[in-house]
Amino acid sequence: GSAGGRYHFGLYQKMDLVAVASFSNKRTMKNRAGVHTSAELVRFATKGGYTIIGGLSKLIKYYVDLVSPNDLMSYADRDWSQGKAYTAAGFQLIEVTPPVRFYLDPVHFQRYSVKQFESVNVSAGGFYFEIFNTGNLKYVLDLP
Repeated sequence: GSAGGRYHFGLYQKMDLVAVASFSNKRTMKNRAGVHTSAELVRFATKGGYTIIGGLSKLIKYYVDLVSPNDLMSYADRDWSQGKAYTAAGFQLIEVTPPVRFYLDPVHFQRYSVKQFESVNVSAGGFYFEIFNTGNLKYVLDLP
């Protein structure tokens, strides 16, 4: 699926796109002393069946050289990842977030957050399953 972000970069093998990364714009962090900027690695994905050794690090380096944040943070969805690529790229695990509750429409396979479910009154006229994900791993990469 698509991912938000301000910057989108890819790695190609010949003319074939094999990996992509999406990054946010950097933001000034108010809870830090002095001027400190942080950005988010929103999504990293590879083509099915591909493992690109060093690909994530290469895309991060390109982004950091272009935008120059003081740190880069990202989340690994525990439903899909153990976060090994982040650790290999030098990120530090700083938090394990708790599971999040969702509602699933079993007819259309649409997933709704609790807020969406309550705000649009999705529950009217249908049956929904209450489901939970396994939470996220939050990583930060401090940059020189």
